[in-house]
Amino acid sequence: MTAATDAAAAAPSARRRGARIGSGVASYLGFVPAILLLGLCFLVPFGIIVCYSFWETIDYAVVHHWTLDNYRYFFSVSAYVSTMWWTLVFLYDRPAVILVLVYLYFPFGALTLYSSIDNFDWNQLRAAMDLGASPLQAIFRILVPQIKPGIITAIIFVFIPILGEYLTPQIVGGTGGVMIGNLIANFFQEAEYTRGAAISLLVAAFIVLLLVIFRKSLSAKEAYGA
Repeated sequence: MTAATDAAAAAPSARRRGARIGSGVASYLGFVPAILLLGLCFLVPFGIIVCYSFWETIDYAVVHHWTLDNYRYFFSVSAYVSTMWWTLVFLYDRPAVILVLVYLYFPFGALTLYSSIDNFDWNQLRAAMDLGASPLQAIFRILVPQIKPGIITAIIFVFIPILGEYLTPQIVGGTGGVMIGNLIANFFQEAEYTRGAAISLLVAAFIVLLLVIFRKSLSAKEAYGA
């Protein structure tokens, strides 16, 4: 009698748990297309790039032999390291490359900064100058700290795409305006797939590191001054 009573009492509880699990699963069904799209268009290609970066190219054929030689090769050639360095600091031999990149990416930074500055109370600057601060002191001590999330977001919006730029330096930079994107493209064009994959992974790792450093300022609500 007791066992039957316990079973009868447990049945509604089991049904409720099943209903909760079912509703929880149903709430995530809408994400299935996005997950499939992310997996097919990003995770799968990224996994292939990771594998290629640890394989070898012998006689223009990819050999599935795991090694770190591609990374050692990149850091052993000073020209490659210097190209990476000049890409990271936005300095090139050809002023035309700088001019064109500024022209292309200025809207990304300007729009993001405008969204942050638009909500700033300019009376604070006037109050600071009335209290004896110079215009520059008022800007760096009052304005900049309050729009810092927007500044960081603008840097990310501009810096990350520039890391992959190769067409602009190729068109207007000549041999003196080579960036890391051109180096990666050259490796793939020469069938050096594993070395190109290794450098691509280094760039991706740097981008991830950049995002981790600024992770507290990547909130859309903060970045747009909401």
